[in-house]
Amino acid sequence: MRSWLSPEAAKPVDGDEAAAVGYLAADPSAGGATGGYGIAKRALNRWVRRVAPTAEWAGSGIALNVVAPGVVDTPAAAYILTDENVRKAVETAAPQPFGGFPGRPEWVAELICRLTSADNRFVTGQIIFADGGSEAVALGDRHWR
Repeated sequence: MRSWLSPEAAKPVDGDEAAAVGYLAADPSAGGATGGYGIAKRALNRWVRRVAPTAEWAGSGIALNVVAPGVVDTPAAAYILTDENVRKAVETAAPQPFGGFPGRPEWVAELICRLTSADNRFVTGQIIFADGGSEAVALGDRHWR
């Protein structure tokens, strides 16, 4: 099974929309359990890393970053939080050891406010995980090997 983090999962979205649509139409679960959602997240992350340091964005004084939240207590997460079995499965698969499960919307909002404020003069092109440590638990130090 492909992981949405794998390079082969992102190849169809590298500038070829028709290929990406065909890829997902042929296998809606492509990219692993997250399917098209995971591929879209990877495409956004790659796009930000590629364009944030350009003259168009950074050169114009625009800090372009991605905030990747964990499970946050919002209406979008209601299907996770209201079903005890689903909640337990998600909490077990994606623990949020710092801050607890689920996260609070205001915690993520505070980060977004900081990143988009005039005080941010040095952070751009980053994917910032506001997930209570979930990504660190899931991936460990694989990024650095």
